[in-house]
Amino acid sequence: MERLKTFNEFLNEGNGNGKGDCYVAAAKLVQSADDDFVLVHGMVDGQGALKGLRYGHAWVEYKGKKVLDHSNGNKIEMPKDVYYSIGNIKEEDNKYYKPMESIKWMLKTKNWGPWEMSGDTVTLQESIPDQMDEIGKKREPISRTDLKKISKEFDESYSINEVGEGTSKPFEYKMQKGGREIKMETNIEELFSYADAMFSIRSNRTRLNNNAPLFWKVSGDKGYYTIIMNPTFKRPISSKESDNEPKYHMQYDITFDAAGGESERLTNFNEQYRLLATIIKIMIEFNNEASKYFKVDEILISPKLENYETDLGITPENSKRGKFYLAYVKKNLKRLEGKWSARIDSDGHIILKPGT
Repeated sequence: MERLKTFNEFLNEGNGNGKGDCYVAAAKLVQSADDDFVLVHGMVDGQGALKGLRYGHAWVEYKGKKVLDHSNGNKIEMPKDVYYSIGNIKEEDNKYYKPMESIKWMLKTKNWGPWEMSGDTVTLQESIPDQMDEIGKKREPISRTDLKKISKEFDESYSINEVGEGTSKPFEYKMQKGGREIKMETNIEELFSYADAMFSIRSNRTRLNNNAPLFWKVSGDKGYYTIIMNPTFKRPISSKESDNEPKYHMQYDITFDAAGGESERLTNFNEQYRLLATIIKIMIEFNNEASKYFKVDEILISPKLENYETDLGITPENSKRGKFYLAYVKKNLKRLEGKWSARIDSDGHIILKPGT
């Protein structure tokens, strides 16, 4: 029977040039694949010159049964159990990424990995040789050219299918005023009283800003968020319009803050869907209630660019977050009273307008 090769031997069966490119090779291999393929970052035991070392490595798994390792110019494909036996790989040490998740991490960190583990070389015994060319180079920067390709791949995949039916589960939230919970109906009644009083006092005014933004405290999985709404009241509707119409126009914009972070800090991958679902739910509830008192003629939601998008010169209206927000909003237009349309402008605002 042929003996089982050591981990080092089968890694050197390719061109043996010692590129140490496992993180790059594995990430590139998985980025255009479907969800049957998973990128894996793990730890392996070295043999031969690397005996006594345990170091970070990357590979791709297919349907949880087969391993594809294209590092260092190789094209190794073998059963998962054999691969794990050779490298003494422990599943509890591994980090797993579906193709879309890996692309998100690449765009967020601008490196090929590892992202959630150190991958540091661990000494298992003394007298370690220094021939370590085959060990994957950690957090190797992604070139601007590759980053653009990855961004394009992401945008093409980040389609309406990712949005689904726009029914992600919202987080728990409470409307607050002065640090205390308040009912939305009460707050809207107060807004109307404020607008009515101010327009009566200042009859020549055609536009009025609300000096006190509205706040909702949101309990996310990773912390708290504050959704902020800034209403603006417009001049009284002319007498030519129907007597059944609300007395004043209103438009409002929606932003959010992450507790303990910078204004409008972007959320992590897992929370952004649920946070957007929460924003949309609050918007719909507020809009349908406010329509009893005001004629809402414009709503603005402002997605923020990711850092990598700014670096690449991607404009707000072409950002993947803007596209995602727009697709999600369109899926929920039917939940607003009346007919509404949505578009994204050159500044990246999602603009909702009634009547079209």
